[in-house]
Amino acid sequence: MTDFDINSPDPNASVPQAESTELENALAQEVSRLVGQLDDFKARILEKDQQLQEKEQQYTRLYADFENYRRRTQREKDDLQINIKADVLKEVLTVMDNFERAKSQIQIETEREEAINDSYQAVYRQFLMTLEKLGVTPIEAQGKPFDPVFHEAVMQTASDEHTEETVLAEFQRGYVIGDKVLRHAVVKVATPTSSLTDQPSSEDAAGA
Repeated sequence: MTDFDINSPDPNASVPQAESTELENALAQEVSRLVGQLDDFKARILEKDQQLQEKEQQYTRLYADFENYRRRTQREKDDLQINIKADVLKEVLTVMDNFERAKSQIQIETEREEAINDSYQAVYRQFLMTLEKLGVTPIEAQGKPFDPVFHEAVMQTASDEHTEETVLAEFQRGYVIGDKVLRHAVVKVATPTSSLTDQPSSEDAAGA
């Protein structure tokens, strides 16, 4: 028979009611504390997320403002360069006009004159190529519909052979540089004959 020690704890003995209640309270307090910390973490995360969104919005606005500023300054820089180039090229175009006037008046009668003309034409072609490299191109005018953006009409001629406001002649060639008109083409345009004959003269109007 096994001896029984009255001082050893009984494994089958139940925990006293007071100790059980105290343990449950301690566990409840710990759970409540952890839940409180979790709620605090959630609130802090939400706050940081809102701050991050605000920073992202600020960055987006700042980037958009910078891009607008960059595009605007680049556009102003390009416009300034074109305007400076245009001012210089306008003076050069007067030399081109003299070339073309001389070209129309040249009459070749001797081999020497033909050789001089060939040299002259070579210089003229080089001149045109240089202008083209600078972005200068001539405006098409002869036979084209009149366009006030590119053409300047200084004369009108009644004609039934051409549609209204067709460019009949070009007195001075126009040029553009990129999208900018460097000089308008000076032209003569057609007007319908009926538009002139249908209008009463001053004498007819007075007699009526």
